[in-house]
Amino acid sequence: MSGVVRDIRFGLRALARAPSFTVVALVSLALAIGVNTAVFSLVNAILLRPAPVQAPAELVKIYTDDPENPGFLPLSHLNARALAELEDVITLAEGAAITADLELSREPEAPDARGDGRVQGYLISDNYLELLGVEPALGQLPRATGGGDEAPALLLGYDYWRALGGDSELVGQRAWLNGQPVTIAGVAPPRFNAARRGLSIDVYVPWSMAQVTLNDPRWLAQRRMLAFYVIARLAPGVSRARAEHELRARAAELAARYPEENAGRSVTLVPLARSRIDPNLRGSVVRAAVALMIVAGCILLIAIANVASLMLARASARQGEIAMRRVLGADSPRIVRQLLTESLLLAGLGGVGGVIAALWIRDLVWSLRPAGAFFDDVDISLDVSVALFTFALVALTGLLCGLAPALRVRRESLAATLRASTRGAAGLARRGPGLRARALLVVLQVALSLVALAGAGLVAHSLQKAELEGAALERQPVTLADVDARAARVRDADLRDAGARRAARARAIAHTRQALDAVARLPEVERAAITESAPLTGGAFMRTTYVDDGEGVLTDTTVVSPAYFEVMGIELARGRGFSDADALARPRVAIISEAMAAARWPGQDAVGQRMRFKLVEGEVEVVGVTRDAKWRSVTEEPAPLIYLPLGQWPVASYTLAIRGARAGAPLSAAITRAVEGDGEGAARDVFVHDVRPLAALVRRSLAPLRVGAALLAGLGALALLLAALGLYGLMTFSVRLRTRELGIRMALGADPRALLRGELVRGMQLVGLGVLLGLLVSFALGAWASSLLFEVDGHDPVAFVGAALTLGLAAAVAIYLPARRATRIDPTVALREE
Repeated sequence: MSGVVRDIRFGLRALARAPSFTVVALVSLALAIGVNTAVFSLVNAILLRPAPVQAPAELVKIYTDDPENPGFLPLSHLNARALAELEDVITLAEGAAITADLELSREPEAPDARGDGRVQGYLISDNYLELLGVEPALGQLPRATGGGDEAPALLLGYDYWRALGGDSELVGQRAWLNGQPVTIAGVAPPRFNAARRGLSIDVYVPWSMAQVTLNDPRWLAQRRMLAFYVIARLAPGVSRARAEHELRARAAELAARYPEENAGRSVTLVPLARSRIDPNLRGSVVRAAVALMIVAGCILLIAIANVASLMLARASARQGEIAMRRVLGADSPRIVRQLLTESLLLAGLGGVGGVIAALWIRDLVWSLRPAGAFFDDVDISLDVSVALFTFALVALTGLLCGLAPALRVRRESLAATLRASTRGAAGLARRGPGLRARALLVVLQVALSLVALAGAGLVAHSLQKAELEGAALERQPVTLADVDARAARVRDADLRDAGARRAARARAIAHTRQALDAVARLPEVERAAITESAPLTGGAFMRTTYVDDGEGVLTDTTVVSPAYFEVMGIELARGRGFSDADALARPRVAIISEAMAAARWPGQDAVGQRMRFKLVEGEVEVVGVTRDAKWRSVTEEPAPLIYLPLGQWPVASYTLAIRGARAGAPLSAAITRAVEGDGEGAARDVFVHDVRPLAALVRRSLAPLRVGAALLAGLGALALLLAALGLYGLMTFSVRLRTRELGIRMALGADPRALLRGELVRGMQLVGLGVLLGLLVSFALGAWASSLLFEVDGHDPVAFVGAALTLGLAAAVAIYLPARRATRIDPTVALREE
């Protein structure tokens, strides 16, 4: 132990005697370790950190498996209830996100003090929270109501409770949800979000309130309606494979018993750890995380190569010291241990600086996200996993930095060390292994730097393409406002007979037209329309669509009013648009996108063709085809989309699209007054919220790509800087060792410009090898990276050539400066140097 302490003390003194080397090495390692720790902390928080629930390894999520519609789909309520009967295998609970149609107030007739009382809710079965093992931050978990006059109990989300003032006296108080009395039972723990990443939940609503919170309570009775997210805990001793086998057997029974609704459908189980992020999106998130980790890893390897090169140079300069220690009896293992101790000290000190840098980098990256864009519920604080990762990183860095000089010392005999120590710089200049090792390290640095720059270039080019797509939408003078009209809903009472259903649908259509007319009369509004869901929000309703006798395909649909295409600037390619004549009593019609026409009627004119929807009587005729429009995101490829006329498909929750007015408080107030009226009578069941310009949705859609491009640009710049410093250091050391040779050659009449060209050629040969190696690695990774890019191939020559030219220019400058300095030295000074 005393020997280790002596090594540490000696190492600290040795580092203190070389302040320039120590500062450069520490800054390089601190930046590299900081970048890797910051990136890993974000990846860990988003993908790896377990959910804040009890025994998360025992939890799974159950999804519908439909061969006609690939992907992970929710379950219907009736199918979930049937699966719940397998109590010896699983304990099952249901949940459903309610994001647009809840109003919470603490007075029967007055909205809450927070905004307009709008809340984001999550409908949960009575056993949901207990199944997850959630302990409330305040109060108690809501229990199933006992009936009678007992009000349903709900749980407030932690952030929402803080927004209300964080008053503990709220627990136990009476409130009103959509006009129905409820009791506030407690407050959820911080960052709990029903084990679903990305949700921002204000209230957890008990299942007994489904009839007054679901947009369509018929969802509970429709086996085909896939609207419920099911989580289950495996029974003791039951493996996931066994549970999945038994659940699939039950699903097969349901498919045989209800062929019209369940034909071909089964279920699949996904561990909670892999399903907190929507499994349909997780692959893209994982690929993006891996890409960031690869670039961060390149930066760490560049820094390690940089420091290893410096340590090799320093070891060469310390030949006299090493020779003296070996003469005095120190064997090679003892000297190797000392060199490794110094490198581990460097890495340890760099790790301390890296943690500080990581906190700053992590917060900077996280601040780039637009508010409410994505992952607002993520806890990015450092935890044990990040600490262990950083410790392992520091240990590995220390070993790799000291490995090259340690191996060199171990290979050399005492006689060789003594000869090198007596020859001075001239002797060192003639000794090839050290310089060759540093040259190889520089080639590695250049190659890794090119990989980082190529990745940044690919994403930057992809962002440029996406920005061009989004620019046309951002220029549209369109404002969007979400409206919920509970008075226009179809209720259980409306389902008694066909006449009641027709009356309910007519009532809903009359409301939407009345609201549309009221907004269109506003002086600042040029044109107004209605859509069932706003573009670029991913909220389209998907219907299983059949063409001729083909298989059903889930297709995005949205209900729109006749003026929607004009308001949104969507051109009609063929056929006609909608009109007020497309009413309930007329044959059903639809307008489709060009992508839909190409997918379902290739080589044919889609106008006049007919299609059917699952569980909907009658056929729908295609009367028009529009140009493809961005629907789910700016970066999506053209996808099939079906537009349905508002006059035939009544909606209770919708979005107003308003052209010719600028979003802001005055417009928001004017829309609210026009739609909600004076707040008396039936108008109290109509709520306007979330008024925002279309440009805001475009910015939100592009946010992930913009953040990724900014992050990769920063990482690429850092990689370029470290590689240039490494090349500069090698050339400086190489030229210093050859100062006497260069002085003799100039004294004998050599042209300094020819010597300068020779040094540039020698350095650029190393750069060329590194660029070639980097291009090969980048090309190999290109196919994998293509899935992360928009309209850019993973082998994009623009990105590769741009990265190579940028790196070549930086390398040329790093080589030129020390070479120019050496060729301008006075030959007599160079000859006297030794």
